[in-house]
Amino acid sequence: MARRVVGKGPVLGVMALCLLFGAMAIGGCAGEGEDAGTLQVGDAVSLGAFEQDGNFGNGPEAIAWEVLEVDADSRKVLLISEKSLYTAVFNSSVEKGNDWETSELRAWLVGDFATEAFSPEERDDLMGDPFLLSVDEAREFFSTDELRVCEPTAYARSLDAYVAGGPGCAWWLRTPGEQWYTVARVLPDGSIWTYGDEVIGNCGGVRPAVWVALSSLRG
Repeated sequence: MARRVVGKGPVLGVMALCLLFGAMAIGGCAGEGEDAGTLQVGDAVSLGAFEQDGNFGNGPEAIAWEVLEVDADSRKVLLISEKSLYTAVFNSSVEKGNDWETSELRAWLVGDFATEAFSPEERDDLMGDPFLLSVDEAREFFSTDELRVCEPTAYARSLDAYVAGGPGCAWWLRTPGEQWYTVARVLPDGSIWTYGDEVIGNCGGVRPAVWVALSSLRG
């Protein structure tokens, strides 16, 4: 199974996680093949693969995700990619409006991205389609602007990700903006732009979120 707990925040490795939570683990350390009972909000996990370094000749790279929520009752975990993986428009024409459910970006996430990034086995462990956070969720899961700053991958940067000279890039949210043709974004400095950019803005980063089965996150 191409999934493993890789640490807290920046990748620390399975051994560090075991040492940190070993005494408290209910189901043992995920790095030892036990149920991922040690998962905590803020942990980093690896799941799936997608082109990131811009070198298609060496194949796609493993996707690093941050744990946003652990729902022990439903046995599922909410993940968001640590980096912006892609750069795209929300819709290719203004006339298509700003509705998330009918957007081209959602169609890409649940179609091409899900197929390319996850193996059939991994897709079986997804508990719903990949999606983008809402404005409320971006505020709930990231309490400060600093925590929302997200770097683009080299591949996403090559697709004209808006970085404004710093390490972070702008990334799309799914919440409609203040006009019928705009959608909210997180800006490179981590602040939330509720007025939003036009749906045809082609420099918006894509930071997928997805619910996955807790039992799938094993070493």
